[in-house]
Amino acid sequence: MKNKRFAFVATISPGYMFSLNATMNAMKYYGTEADFHIVHHEAMTQEYMDACSKAFPFKVVWNLIKQREPNRVYNDLYHAFFAEKYWWANHIKDDYDAVCIIDGDLFLCGNMNEWFEKAFNEKKLITADHKHSMFPVESLYKHSIDDIRDRMYAALADFPVFFDPKHHNQFLKDWYDFTFDYAVTDERSHPLIAMNRSIRKNIKQEDIIVLDGHQWVCDFNYWETRYVERDMMMFNPERVYAIHNRWWKEGRANNEIAPNRNDSPNFFNAISNFNSIRDFMAKFNAMTPETMWKDYERMEFK
Repeated sequence: MKNKRFAFVATISPGYMFSLNATMNAMKYYGTEADFHIVHHEAMTQEYMDACSKAFPFKVVWNLIKQREPNRVYNDLYHAFFAEKYWWANHIKDDYDAVCIIDGDLFLCGNMNEWFEKAFNEKKLITADHKHSMFPVESLYKHSIDDIRDRMYAALADFPVFFDPKHHNQFLKDWYDFTFDYAVTDERSHPLIAMNRSIRKNIKQEDIIVLDGHQWVCDFNYWETRYVERDMMMFNPERVYAIHNRWWKEGRANNEIAPNRNDSPNFFNAISNFNSIRDFMAKFNAMTPETMWKDYERMEFK
């Protein structure tokens, strides 16, 4: 049998490149054997893209965001960004045995080969539970597709999502289509809700492997659990594999903690985590000097 081929598909603008660069370096460090297909904003410089394409042991393929279908309603650039990512995953389906959809602000910190292999071999969709909704996965199947309209009903997170794009092709196409199902009164076209709607339509519950959102998204529990670097590096049951965060962006961490300033000790847990995670990502960001992204903040919390 031929060697299996895997790929990440991500969207990016220059403001989020610190996170994606850290992720690509982490995949190089941990030995993940997957290419990167990146849908990018026109502001990305050719010089930087060329440097990335030469610096890593896997392919880095850059794809300029396009409005491919003039008759579609592109609500804004935000929706076009995500729609293009799903379009691209479908476009490369015959070249790869499994893909993983991520966002530019999801930092991966572990070897992902196992999950690509599992998605292909078992023909199952793999993603984390969405802790913010507190909506059990089984409840997703007790509601109609039309009832899944906001984040409360989003039982599953929309990154990282591993699957065989040929086997789950209708799921992928509907995820793309549902991002255009815009409504003023609800969030049905948001990528998170669009994915849960497509899962409800196309994939049985027994064909989903649900990862722990605390370990694979890690944007809900950072107020309660104080992380240190060993939690993200050691292979133990509680280690973190992926972190959804923008705390290294100017003002972002302060905006996160401002409403919770009097919530001690959780307030101090969050501050510690923002610093620890940002510093951890910065180590990976610097591993390949020719692609190191310098546009990130090391803020003093106010």
